[in-house]
Amino acid sequence: MGKNMPTEKQKKSYKVKPKEIHKKAFDKSLENGGNISKAMKEVGYSKATSKNPKRLTETKGWKQLMDEYLPDTLLAEKHEELLKIRKKTKRIRKGETIKETEELDTNAIKAGLDMAYKLKGHYAAERQKIEHSGEILGDEGIHPEDEELRLEYKRKRIENIRKRAKEKSNEHS
Repeated sequence: MGKNMPTEKQKKSYKVKPKEIHKKAFDKSLENGGNISKAMKEVGYSKATSKNPKRLTETKGWKQLMDEYLPDTLLAEKHEELLKIRKKTKRIRKGETIKETEELDTNAIKAGLDMAYKLKGHYAAERQKIEHSGEILGDEGIHPEDEELRLEYKRKRIENIRKRAKEKSNEHS
């Protein structure tokens, strides 16, 4: 955990503490650029479990690690710093410096923020939940909304088949 140790202010009180394997997965994910699935495999999670990183990232222990080591305040600070970081570039022709410039290092900015926000689950795709009542209705065990979509698709398919058949018959006439 080393460098990014949380301050006392950043620590929250949790009833559940992260397991050692959570900490190892967190460290590995930092080493490999934020690939949680790969980190899970490397620290000993089963192949099946590592294919579904949410089994780790939605645990209270993982959330605690995120709050402690990547608090939103730290992300905001680093975000602001990275938006201002400049890299120096030199254009050299025949051994002579023609032009020196300083510009934002956008690749570093993007990579750092991407990894942090991904680990925190702040991307919409990471947070999206699909809910279903679990209720199965209809004659064939199909939910009524699914049945409507199936029938609409079938109707459009038949319509397209008829349209193509008509076009072919017109070509041969």
